[in-house]
Amino acid sequence: CAAANGICSSLIDLALYPTLFASYASTLWPEIPQIILKLLVITIGLTLNGFGLQVVSTFSIVILAAVLSPFVIALLTNFTDLANDASPLLQQAQTADLMAFLSSFLWMY
Repeated sequence: CAAANGICSSLIDLALYPTLFASYASTLWPEIPQIILKLLVITIGLTLNGFGLQVVSTFSIVILAAVLSPFVIALLTNFTDLANDASPLLQQAQTADLMAFLSSFLWMY
């Protein structure tokens, strides 16, 4: 039973990533159909897996650097403001969006 649960969970999880990418990318490029974007993600994944573990791990490091780079740039550009306590990163929100917090919190688990 645990094995079947793991397989079903993996299948749903694997189907989620092309859909999420297509949803996000369609906001940048609305003229490209979502099915093309989904097939692109699947093709890239299959191609990388065909080349082996070394290529997949190198690509993962490149993607990690691309994902983290906006945060590093934001931290570096706000570094002087952090020393003066004037950074927008340190400002407290006027209202709390509980539903956004809960959906983000539940997404992690």
